[in-house]
Amino acid sequence: MANLWKSAKNAWSLLLSLQRFILIIITQPHRYTTPLSLTSISPPSPDLTQCLSHLTFSLHSSLPAGQHFCQSCFCCGIQLTVIWLLIMSVQFCLALLALSSLTAASDPGCEELLKILEDRSKLHGKWIYYAGVSATEGINYLKSIQSSWIELSPIPDSDDMTLRYGDKIRDGKCVYGSVNATFSGNSTAVTFYYNSTTHEHVGKHLVTCPDCILWTDNSVGSGETKRGRNIYIFTKSGTLDASQLEVFKKQAQCLDFPTDIHFGENKDLCPDEKEAATDVTKENQ
Repeated sequence: MANLWKSAKNAWSLLLSLQRFILIIITQPHRYTTPLSLTSISPPSPDLTQCLSHLTFSLHSSLPAGQHFCQSCFCCGIQLTVIWLLIMSVQFCLALLALSSLTAASDPGCEELLKILEDRSKLHGKWIYYAGVSATEGINYLKSIQSSWIELSPIPDSDDMTLRYGDKIRDGKCVYGSVNATFSGNSTAVTFYYNSTTHEHVGKHLVTCPDCILWTDNSVGSGETKRGRNIYIFTKSGTLDASQLEVFKKQAQCLDFPTDIHFGENKDLCPDEKEAATDVTKENQ
């Protein structure tokens, strides 16, 4: 809806600009004599209303090409062919705007790239954060992350999953957590708790490259105070081929995200506390 509203505003702005441009040409032809090869045949008429009425009548009449639209009034010397080209250019621009007003996701290529992941078992396992984009100030939080990993595990007798994570902040501090990912239809909801604030993320997983998971969401922090829109890609190895990265960029573009991509590191990850605890238990046996 935001993309559609922006396109509509752009269409209205351009339409007003074109309208002003045509009126200037009609009322002040001397300003465009050289670039449009116009010929002034008499001084401007004081009766602009009559002239514009005659213009409307002439454009809907079957006049020979090149005949002046204002033969019966002396408002200007613009040839009908020039005015007709201007009118056609307006129609052409409006046609383009009508097409651009559709969201990018309606593009056939985007439809293929934005398919919902239906097999949730492909989400299971441990993943390393590779790249992310935020359409809001959330990009500042992304830039504070040096590296990150997540692990998704199924909850017995439930459609939901447990999400464990380990984020390394730029100052070298590791932040750990475990939350539930709740599935409802094609939507997934996850609520994180940090800095005494809840951050609710509601989004969906999209089909992506093998050994990758792609997640896009809308987030709300501090109730209604901060809102965000994000897209992330995680991989098993923490790396991504150049061709797969281009696909991710196209997916982000289809969802109208900015081009400022934040990349994580696949080295010096926070140690997995669960794995460390398991190793200690084995050593004590």
